[in-house]
Amino acid sequence: MENHPHAEGKTCPPSVGVPKYGAGASQSVSRNVQSSPRFSVTIPQLLAALASYGVGYLYLRLLFEGWYRGPGLAVFAAVFCLWTEGFSRAERRPAPRESRLWLGVLAVLCLAACLHPTGLTFTACLLAAHGAAAYWALARTGMLAEGITGPLLPLDLLSAFVVLPFGRFFLRLRTLLAGVDQLRPRRGGLRRLGLVLLTLAVMLPVWGMAIQLLSQADVGFALLTRDLTGWAARLLPRPDAFTLVMLVLSLPVGAWLYGLVGGALRRTVPPVNGQAIRTGAEALRVAPCPAVAAALAGTCLLYVLFFAVQAGYLFGAFTGHLPAGLTAANYARQGFFELCQVCALNFALLAGAAKLSRSPLRTRLLLRGLAALLCAETFLFGLVAAAKLGLYIQRFGLTERRLFSAWAIGMLLLAAVLALARLRRAFASVRVLALTCAVSFAAVCLFSAAALPHMNFEEYEAPMASACAPSESNEPGPLL
Repeated sequence: MENHPHAEGKTCPPSVGVPKYGAGASQSVSRNVQSSPRFSVTIPQLLAALASYGVGYLYLRLLFEGWYRGPGLAVFAAVFCLWTEGFSRAERRPAPRESRLWLGVLAVLCLAACLHPTGLTFTACLLAAHGAAAYWALARTGMLAEGITGPLLPLDLLSAFVVLPFGRFFLRLRTLLAGVDQLRPRRGGLRRLGLVLLTLAVMLPVWGMAIQLLSQADVGFALLTRDLTGWAARLLPRPDAFTLVMLVLSLPVGAWLYGLVGGALRRTVPPVNGQAIRTGAEALRVAPCPAVAAALAGTCLLYVLFFAVQAGYLFGAFTGHLPAGLTAANYARQGFFELCQVCALNFALLAGAAKLSRSPLRTRLLLRGLAALLCAETFLFGLVAAAKLGLYIQRFGLTERRLFSAWAIGMLLLAAVLALARLRRAFASVRVLALTCAVSFAAVCLFSAAALPHMNFEEYEAPMASACAPSESNEPGPLL
């Protein structure tokens, strides 16, 4: 408002270009919406609430059916995306550009699950597809903390799985009751009819399951209700106990789904305020620069000593001169996961130093140099782990586990490069890493081998010196 002088008794002109929802939405709009005394329901909200019963039942039915391991995951993902997209369009919520990327990631994961319906690949696709679907719904409704994927990705996932669905868990029931209440004809007949139909729709499955269970428990009651059940069987399809249980269990599933999508579409600002979190993070810069420098220097010195002492053992995979008496499998697997954990520990240390230091790391020459050295050592740790895994793959072939391990190492190396580049200039490194991880993981799942290759047990039993010795034949030589 610097260009508009304040006039006493007059209101300031409205801001231009302020979005009506999303990460940059006006806080006053949110307060006006929350202070509204009447809970109103639109026709699209009412229809989406009714459709969520079918979506929840479809999820459970496909989950417990055997064919869920095939196209079932893709079928439910398609139904969920169509339901969310139709609901969002009916509420006139435009689709952010980034939501298309996550929709594509979800589609690739579902395709990979159809191609590889068993094993580690399917398990990875199943778990990742759930996360991608929930995160896409949050992105589609414009409820990401910062409007785009960034450092607050974990908080966005928390919002998608916990805050919105469970915070608005009874939103569907409230929407249906309010929708029936808004049907106000002259004598209230239509309103009462809607309430009766809603009650019957909810209670008929419960009553049917209770009658069937009591009939199985008592012969007298079965004879008493024989005519009633026979009449119902002639008019309606006779569901078994499994179907009735699925109907009952689908109620909380549908409420969770509607709480996620419907709760997001009823908001004008994201559940996580990204700007407030960034502002609060600046208040955490309390660590003196000498203390941060000492922590980084001590860590770097520790790794330099480790490399000096274990150079022959660590870099044996690069040169082919490996310790005698070790098999290829023992050398490749020994210390592999520990090296990956050291890389993760270094990233946590860099993040803590960057957020707690009173001065940004790139503004102090000493801090920037120590952080760059730590990034280089982390990259070297990742290279050693990659060499070990490469040797393992070279000896015994590529399997699903080794393929996903190679992907994880590649992402660790990319993170080290991005952290080193960020020390020179500020850019959205976390966003680049997150999007690359999502896209590359979907690609790895898609192209993962369906059948495990045969392992060479002879080389597994052979000593490392002979297994890695250069051969005069056309066999591949050292790994790097």
